[in-house]
Amino acid sequence: MTFLLSEKYNLLVSVTAIRKLLYKHKYSLRKAQKKQTMKTVKDKNAQFENITQFKSEYQSSDNPIISIDTKKKEFIGNYYRPGHLYTREEIHTYDHDFNNFADGVVIPHGIYDIKKNIGYINIGISKDTSEFVCDSLRNWWYNEGLYNYPQTTLLDYYIISRYNISEIVLTFV
Repeated sequence: MTFLLSEKYNLLVSVTAIRKLLYKHKYSLRKAQKKQTMKTVKDKNAQFENITQFKSEYQSSDNPIISIDTKKKEFIGNYYRPGHLYTREEIHTYDHDFNNFADGVVIPHGIYDIKKNIGYINIGISKDTSEFVCDSLRNWWYNEGLYNYPQTTLLDYYIISRYNISEIVLTFV
């Protein structure tokens, strides 16, 4: 900004002076906020009422209530990670995070048992998301769910997306 002013108008203005002028005219440094809705969903309130009804029914049952989520892929290798570490030496990472330098890829998948307040995480390498989710759910059932809910022989699994609710009944043998 100072370069443009000095070149075009033959003025020299400091960064501090520009900041003071911006502040005086009520400008402030801001970050863009994702708050503008791109579309409206018909019967949005009815969807949340259905979710509340399902939750209250299951809260009083012997069945588990779980929330599942898959997070973004993480590339494994000598990549920069935000944060700080206590070390005795500098840590050197690649200067660019190109995927082709990765030693591998992992996909974190979490299952949260709402009734027991217990989280379960699977770290997978499968590229097939639906297969990975099924495997993750099966692993949770055999390692946690079966022991925490021994009276359950089937699991009603409600898929709650942004726009609808559908039911899948999973039977574990």
